[in-house]
Amino acid sequence: MVRVELANNRNAKILNNKIHNLDQEFPLSKGWALKENLKLGNKGGGKRISKKVVQYLQGFFLAGNLKAADRYSPENMHTCLKELAEEGELTLEEIPTVKTIKGWIGRYSANFKKETSEKALVENMENSQSVYWSKSFLSALIPFVKSSSSSSRDSSHIRLITKFGKISA
Repeated sequence: MVRVELANNRNAKILNNKIHNLDQEFPLSKGWALKENLKLGNKGGGKRISKKVVQYLQGFFLAGNLKAADRYSPENMHTCLKELAEEGELTLEEIPTVKTIKGWIGRYSANFKKETSEKALVENMENSQSVYWSKSFLSALIPFVKSSSSSSRDSSHIRLITKFGKISA
């Protein structure tokens, strides 16, 4: 038993020495992985497109969206922005590169499609709700009209209501 204890003590000393040596040999300082200590270069700190330029880009994009013949390519947008800078409307420093314009078009197009589809979905839901309510109103109205109909004029109203309400009488 004494030998086992001595062996355990030796192993513990060796392990402690190895751990201690790892701390001394580790090349990075403590806290190197903390978010506040990270140095990722200039990622996310680049130049932003000014609001004025964004408004012009949106105008170019929407013009092409309305009429395919008026569609602007990123190069055309860049050229038009340069012309605006020559006229004094913008400064040359504000004009983004063609690559930046391509990236903006990709992001804006995705957001535009998403917003448009959400609006169409909401309108579709509103229209289907109004159709639902009008059908339910008409279906409640038909028995009342049927019971009170005495002339051919009333029956023509029932046919008219059923035709537009798409409810069979």
